[in-house]
Amino acid sequence: MGFLKPKTVVMPAAAQTPVADSYVPPPAATIEDTYEVENEDGTTSTTTAETEAQKKIRRKKKGMSNTILTSNQGDTSEANVYSATLLS
Repeated sequence: MGFLKPKTVVMPAAAQTPVADSYVPPPAATIEDTYEVENEDGTTSTTTAETEAQKKIRRKKKGMSNTILTSNQGDTSEANVYSATLLS
């Protein structure tokens, strides 16, 4: 009973792998490299990667210190834990 056997499927040949281009990535920026940065007021200034990293860290720390719970003063108000209900 030849109709019960599955037909043999012949797969096509695999495609040839493309030849890799000789891509050379651009050199990574070092801490000493200087570049132009646009300021908030629209002017441009020259800066280094190190100073930009320090600014980013300062902004991150400042954001945490300006919240109520993490600021120097903290939340000094008394919590209103007890509230009047119909039973009390």
